[in-house]
Amino acid sequence: EINRIFEVAKKNIEIYTIFRVLHATGMRPGELRALRWKDFNKEDKTISIISAITKEYDTKKDVLNPTKKREIVSSTKSEYSKRTLKLSDAAVEALAKWREHLDNYGTEELRNSQYIFPGPDGNFIKENTYHNKIYRFSRCEELKDIGVTSYRFRHTLCTNLVLKGIPARVILKILGDNTLDLINKVYSHISDNDVNKSLKKLFDSKEYY
Repeated sequence: EINRIFEVAKKNIEIYTIFRVLHATGMRPGELRALRWKDFNKEDKTISIISAITKEYDTKKDVLNPTKKREIVSSTKSEYSKRTLKLSDAAVEALAKWREHLDNYGTEELRNSQYIFPGPDGNFIKENTYHNKIYRFSRCEELKDIGVTSYRFRHTLCTNLVLKGIPARVILKILGDNTLDLINKVYSHISDNDVNKSLKKLFDSKEYY
């Protein structure tokens, strides 16, 4: 299903790049929206996750009026969430082509934006705008039977890491998480077939006696 999503996403370079980055890193949408070009190192093929878009609320003055809120760039969910991750070749290539696309076809605001995925004004893309882009893509005819969300890629990366036998503490660092909730969910969905494949791989290895 992921391959099918990528094939359809190639029609939209922004969506395709977003999905490639999410697929390679498993980062949260708020972290993705806060990414700046200075966080991306093309030569080292890495991306640094040091910020996230969060909500700031005004102090509530009376019970009749709703509390006003605004989106701001802040630190990540926790200090533990700050990380620099290696990117896949596909993600690096997608980011390079997205940068080229912005330089050649973007408005002045987009070309000069510090953000990798900017909104129309060059500032970070707003939450509603971002989710609307993903939702519209998910409703296209080829993908109506698949649930396409940002968090799907986070779950997929976690699943792949678990099936590869990566230690839980390493997976937590990659995902920028300090709880086992997502890993436990993944383990609960692993099939008997996956379990037996892993056992066969273990028993066939020269290290197992």
